[in-house]
Amino acid sequence: MRKPLVLAAAALAVVAPTAGAAVSVRGLDTSRLPLVRLTVAADSSTPGKPPAFVVTENGSQVGKVAVSAPSDASSIVLAIDTSGSMKGGPIKEALGAAGQFLASVKPNDQVAIVTFGHTAQVIQPLTSDTAALANALANTSSDHTAGTALNDAVAVGVKELATAPAATRRVLIVMTDGVDSSSTATLPDATKQAVDDQVAIYSIALRSKQYAPQVLQQLAGATGGSFRDADAGGLANVYQAVASELAKTYVLSYRTSASDRVTLTVSADGVTAKTGYAAGKAPVTRTATGLVPQAITRSAWSSFAVAGVVFALILFGITVVFNPRPQRGLNKQLESYTEFSRRKMEESSNEKVALHVRLARSTERVLGGLQFWKNTADLIERADLPLRTGEVFYIQLGCALLFGMPAGFAGVFPLIALGLFVLGFFAPILYLKFAARKRQKAFEDQLPDTLVAMAASLKAGHSWNQAMDTVIREGSEPTNKEFGRVANEVRLGRPGDDALQSMAARLGSLDFEFVVMSVNIQRQVGGSLADLLDQVAETVRQRQQFRRKVKALTAMGRMSAYTLVALPFLMALAIFALNPRYLAPLWETQTGVLLVVFAMFSITVGGLILKKIVSFKV
Repeated sequence: MRKPLVLAAAALAVVAPTAGAAVSVRGLDTSRLPLVRLTVAADSSTPGKPPAFVVTENGSQVGKVAVSAPSDASSIVLAIDTSGSMKGGPIKEALGAAGQFLASVKPNDQVAIVTFGHTAQVIQPLTSDTAALANALANTSSDHTAGTALNDAVAVGVKELATAPAATRRVLIVMTDGVDSSSTATLPDATKQAVDDQVAIYSIALRSKQYAPQVLQQLAGATGGSFRDADAGGLANVYQAVASELAKTYVLSYRTSASDRVTLTVSADGVTAKTGYAAGKAPVTRTATGLVPQAITRSAWSSFAVAGVVFALILFGITVVFNPRPQRGLNKQLESYTEFSRRKMEESSNEKVALHVRLARSTERVLGGLQFWKNTADLIERADLPLRTGEVFYIQLGCALLFGMPAGFAGVFPLIALGLFVLGFFAPILYLKFAARKRQKAFEDQLPDTLVAMAASLKAGHSWNQAMDTVIREGSEPTNKEFGRVANEVRLGRPGDDALQSMAARLGSLDFEFVVMSVNIQRQVGGSLADLLDQVAETVRQRQQFRRKVKALTAMGRMSAYTLVALPFLMALAIFALNPRYLAPLWETQTGVLLVVFAMFSITVGGLILKKIVSFKV
């Protein structure tokens, strides 16, 4: 886990080098405790050799200190502002000063060049080829599009330095005359990325109408670099000062055993600089202690996720405590031989209903009057599933937690986590609709043959009820089960017309509603019911054939609609698989979130329009 940038900035704020001293602490990295890394600028009394550094914590000298000398290889990225405000003399001066700086780098150093106007781009990757670097600078010109992508330039430069060998020192030199105005990356994200990749940022501010040194000072202070203010005509001198500072900058690394507030002192050749940090507040990664990752504790949905876990644990505890358990003691065994006790045990066993059933019944009493509750009950009945409406409701809540809690723990964007919660809540309803539609289709496919069989039974001299019994005995699921329910209702005294009408409403079949209406009219006006059923069966069969024909003719349009709706999501998934950070601005910036919301709205409206075009009522 990594230390927040606020703590790094606070550590740098307490740096207090001796006035005019030859030692100063440029940066303090405690993000990998117990490893501590110090960036120190110091003059060496012996040319070619690093000073004899002594590091103490709270007055006690630390153990072995590893020193990375300036003579080691460095990886340097020059980020040059090429926005419209640099047009003319400023860009020429900047490129000329950059060329003089390149002439002072060591042969084993690698340098890359990044330019940023309204966008940031790498015009020359890391290389030791001075001719290639000079050619890249010669081909650089000012940007004609308004905008300064400073944050993007930092992010691009840090990404380029991430490809450098781990043993090299990583330096990013940023020169600009304005503030950020067109980046997709945010300043905290760019700074955090630089700190994580151990990149020191040396910032140079040019005087202009947009002069704002605070951002550049923050970048330099948080990463162990330095800030320079360059007046017109003095840019080359600033670059030379940066080069001189790099030549005397050292990185000190050691392991600390401190666990509280630390006062840290760095001495070299009798000169001392002080700084400090709070070791106890640093988020240390220790697998043995099982600390919670920051991605979980800092997530906007972590509170809801923890509340869901607590609710699940409480519900589990209630289930364990109140779940009835059979106790077969001596008294219970003797009571089973008396008639009174047997009736008492049967009554008590009927009262011992499972907790989830009682919970579902209580929920139904509270929410049973709502329309969505009634619609869910109709779907359950149409799908013929052995579930109560209250049970389905709690299944929905469980699926919502199952879909949303991992996203909350992972710390994803809250809007995405909310979408997963909603998707999980309605997933059981979608399954109910699928099961109900499947059963309804099976009934409608069997309907013509069922009507023909009933008509044949009527022609043989059987009554209507006997014709239904024939379907019940010889029919297939779900036809035989539905007609069996109608027959039972009729035996219990319900009128046959009402029972058939209830069956049609329960199945939601328009074809069967025509059948019921025809049968009810025939019973009122008279006529041959067998002939009527034959005609209705032929009509239903023709309607089904016409419906299949329309479905075949609109297959291409429906497939085009599915493709158009799914294409943005498939493309986003493919891009995310190839480069996960490419789409990050869509959920890390406010503009990106608004674009995603607008895109989802547009896709929804377009999908509804396409569905209306290819849908026909038969």
